[in-house]
Amino acid sequence: MENLEDAISSHCKAHTLYPPGHPDCSISLSNLIIALSTHFEQSGRTEDLEESFALYEQAATNLSSSPHIRLPDINWAAKAQHYHHKSIISAYSVLFQILNCCLISYPSIESQQTFLAAAHIPKSLASDAGDLEAAVELLEQGRVILWSKMEQYRHPLDQLCPLQATTYPPHLRVNASP
Repeated sequence: MENLEDAISSHCKAHTLYPPGHPDCSISLSNLIIALSTHFEQSGRTEDLEESFALYEQAATNLSSSPHIRLPDINWAAKAQHYHHKSIISAYSVLFQILNCCLISYPSIESQQTFLAAAHIPKSLASDAGDLEAAVELLEQGRVILWSKMEQYRHPLDQLCPLQATTYPPHLRVNASP
Protein backbone atom coordinates (compact mmCIF):
# COMPACT_ATOMS: atom_id res chain seq x y z
CA MET A 1 0.00 0.00 0.00
CA GLU A 2 2.88 2.33 0.75
CA ASN A 3 4.29 1.85 -2.75
CA LEU A 4 0.86 2.46 -4.24
CA GLU A 5 0.47 5.69 -2.27
CA ASP A 6 3.93 6.77 -3.45
CA ALA A 7 2.86 6.02 -7.03
CA ILE A 8 -0.27 8.17 -6.62
CA SER A 9 1.81 10.99 -5.20
CA SER A 10 4.36 10.71 -8.03
CA HIS A 11 1.64 10.67 -10.71
CA CYS A 12 0.01 13.74 -9.13
CA LYS A 13 3.35 15.59 -9.19
CA ALA A 14 4.03 14.47 -12.77
CA HIS A 15 0.62 15.69 -13.87
CA THR A 16 1.23 19.16 -12.43
CA LEU A 17 4.32 19.46 -14.66
CA TYR A 18 2.16 19.51 -17.78
CA PRO A 19 0.95 22.98 -18.72
CA PRO A 20 -2.79 23.38 -19.44
CA GLY A 21 -3.61 22.16 -22.94
CA HIS A 22 -0.59 19.85 -23.25
CA PRO A 23 -1.40 16.92 -25.59
CA ASP A 24 0.07 14.32 -23.20
CA CYS A 25 -2.07 15.47 -20.28
CA SER A 26 -4.57 12.64 -20.87
CA ILE A 27 -1.81 10.03 -20.66
CA SER A 28 -0.66 11.47 -17.34
CA LEU A 29 -4.24 11.44 -16.05
CA SER A 30 -4.70 7.84 -17.20
CA ASN A 31 -1.65 6.76 -15.20
CA LEU A 32 -3.03 8.50 -12.12
CA ILE A 33 -6.44 6.89 -12.69
CA ILE A 34 -4.88 3.42 -12.78
CA ALA A 35 -3.04 4.06 -9.51
CA LEU A 36 -6.17 5.45 -7.83
CA SER A 37 -8.33 2.58 -9.07
CA THR A 38 -5.83 0.04 -7.80
CA HIS A 39 -5.68 1.84 -4.46
CA PHE A 40 -9.48 1.75 -4.26
CA GLU A 41 -9.53 -1.99 -5.01
CA GLN A 42 -6.93 -2.61 -2.28
CA SER A 43 -8.25 -0.24 0.39
CA GLY A 44 -11.93 0.26 -0.43
CA ARG A 45 -11.59 4.05 -0.05
CA THR A 46 -14.52 5.53 -1.96
CA GLU A 47 -12.66 8.85 -2.24
CA ASP A 48 -10.20 7.15 -4.59
CA LEU A 49 -13.03 5.84 -6.73
CA GLU A 50 -14.74 9.24 -6.91
CA GLU A 51 -11.47 10.96 -7.77
CA SER A 52 -10.74 8.40 -10.49
CA PHE A 53 -14.15 9.07 -12.10
CA ALA A 54 -13.54 12.82 -12.02
CA LEU A 55 -10.16 12.25 -13.67
CA TYR A 56 -11.67 9.89 -16.27
CA GLU A 57 -13.97 12.68 -17.36
CA GLN A 58 -11.14 15.20 -17.40
CA ALA A 59 -8.90 12.88 -19.48
CA ALA A 60 -11.64 11.85 -21.92
CA THR A 61 -12.78 15.41 -22.59
CA ASN A 62 -9.28 16.90 -22.93
CA LEU A 63 -9.52 18.18 -26.49
CA SER A 64 -5.81 18.95 -26.69
CA SER A 65 -5.09 15.20 -26.67
CA SER A 66 -5.63 13.07 -29.74
CA PRO A 67 -8.87 11.06 -29.81
CA HIS A 68 -6.73 7.94 -30.18
CA ILE A 69 -5.00 8.79 -26.90
CA ARG A 70 -8.33 9.51 -25.21
CA LEU A 71 -10.00 6.32 -26.48
CA PRO A 72 -8.52 4.04 -23.80
CA ASP A 73 -10.63 6.05 -21.39
CA ILE A 74 -13.38 3.71 -22.58
CA ASN A 75 -12.59 2.13 -19.22
CA TRP A 76 -14.50 5.05 -17.72
CA ALA A 77 -17.73 3.68 -19.17
CA ALA A 78 -16.97 0.10 -18.14
CA LYS A 79 -15.98 1.12 -14.60
CA ALA A 80 -18.98 3.44 -14.25
CA GLN A 81 -21.24 0.57 -15.27
CA HIS A 82 -19.47 -1.87 -12.93
CA TYR A 83 -19.76 0.44 -9.91
CA HIS A 84 -23.17 1.88 -10.91
CA HIS A 85 -21.61 5.33 -10.85
CA LYS A 86 -23.63 8.43 -11.64
CA SER A 87 -21.25 9.35 -14.51
CA ILE A 88 -22.26 6.34 -16.64
CA ILE A 89 -24.42 8.29 -19.12
CA SER A 90 -21.79 10.98 -19.52
CA ALA A 91 -19.11 8.32 -19.99
CA TYR A 92 -20.97 6.60 -22.83
CA SER A 93 -21.86 9.88 -24.49
CA VAL A 94 -18.24 11.05 -24.47
CA LEU A 95 -17.13 7.64 -25.71
CA PHE A 96 -19.38 7.96 -28.78
CA GLN A 97 -17.91 11.39 -29.48
CA ILE A 98 -14.35 10.05 -29.21
CA LEU A 99 -15.19 7.11 -31.48
CA ASN A 100 -16.60 9.47 -34.09
CA CYS A 101 -13.44 11.60 -33.96
CA CYS A 102 -11.28 8.49 -34.33
CA LEU A 103 -13.27 7.19 -37.29
CA ILE A 104 -12.80 10.45 -39.17
CA SER A 105 -9.08 9.75 -39.41
CA TYR A 106 -9.64 6.49 -41.33
CA PRO A 107 -10.39 7.12 -45.00
CA SER A 108 -12.01 3.84 -46.00
CA ILE A 109 -14.73 1.63 -44.61
CA GLU A 110 -12.25 -1.24 -44.40
CA SER A 111 -9.77 0.77 -42.31
CA GLN A 112 -12.61 1.97 -40.05
CA GLN A 113 -13.78 -1.60 -39.53
CA THR A 114 -10.23 -2.70 -38.75
CA PHE A 115 -9.91 0.12 -36.23
CA LEU A 116 -13.21 -0.75 -34.53
CA ALA A 117 -12.26 -4.43 -34.33
CA ALA A 118 -8.89 -3.58 -32.77
CA ALA A 119 -10.46 -1.09 -30.34
CA HIS A 120 -12.53 -3.88 -28.73
CA ILE A 121 -15.69 -1.81 -28.57
CA PRO A 122 -18.46 -3.87 -26.97
CA LYS A 123 -21.36 -4.65 -29.31
CA SER A 124 -23.80 -3.72 -26.57
CA LEU A 125 -22.20 -0.31 -26.08
CA ALA A 126 -25.37 1.76 -26.03
CA SER A 127 -27.52 -0.68 -24.10
CA ASP A 128 -24.81 -1.00 -21.44
CA ALA A 129 -25.53 2.57 -20.35
CA GLY A 130 -28.20 1.25 -17.98
CA ASP A 131 -30.90 3.88 -18.47
CA LEU A 132 -33.36 2.98 -21.24
CA GLU A 133 -33.89 6.57 -22.34
CA ALA A 134 -30.14 7.21 -22.41
CA ALA A 135 -29.55 3.94 -24.26
CA VAL A 136 -31.99 4.98 -27.00
CA GLU A 137 -30.28 8.36 -27.20
CA LEU A 138 -26.86 6.72 -27.50
CA LEU A 139 -28.12 4.29 -30.15
CA GLU A 140 -29.41 7.28 -32.07
CA GLN A 141 -25.98 8.93 -31.81
CA GLY A 142 -24.40 5.76 -33.13
CA ARG A 143 -26.91 5.60 -35.97
CA VAL A 144 -26.17 9.22 -36.91
CA ILE A 145 -22.46 8.41 -37.01
CA LEU A 146 -23.11 5.37 -39.20
CA TRP A 147 -25.39 7.23 -41.63
CA SER A 148 -23.01 10.18 -41.89
CA LYS A 149 -20.21 7.76 -42.76
CA MET A 150 -22.37 5.99 -45.34
CA GLU A 151 -23.29 9.32 -46.94
CA GLN A 152 -19.59 9.99 -47.55
CA TYR A 153 -19.31 6.85 -49.67
CA ARG A 154 -22.15 7.66 -52.04
CA HIS A 155 -21.22 8.92 -55.47
CA PRO A 156 -23.88 10.60 -57.59
CA LEU A 157 -24.22 8.95 -60.99
CA ASP A 158 -24.30 12.28 -62.80
CA GLN A 159 -20.73 12.98 -61.64
CA LEU A 160 -19.38 9.84 -63.27
CA CYS A 161 -17.76 10.71 -66.54
CA PRO A 162 -18.74 8.49 -69.45
CA LEU A 163 -15.92 6.54 -71.00
CA GLN A 164 -15.29 7.20 -74.61
CA ALA A 165 -15.57 4.26 -76.97
CA THR A 166 -11.99 4.88 -78.04
CA THR A 167 -10.72 4.11 -74.54
CA TYR A 168 -11.78 0.49 -74.88
CA PRO A 169 -9.69 -1.98 -76.86
CA PRO A 170 -11.46 -3.03 -80.07
CA HIS A 171 -12.40 -6.49 -78.81
CA LEU A 172 -14.25 -4.94 -75.79
CA ARG A 173 -16.23 -2.30 -77.66
CA VAL A 174 -19.98 -2.80 -77.74
CA ASN A 175 -20.25 -2.18 -81.47
CA ALA A 176 -17.05 -4.03 -82.29
CA SER A 177 -17.27 -6.33 -85.24
CA PRO A 178 -15.98 -9.90 -84.75
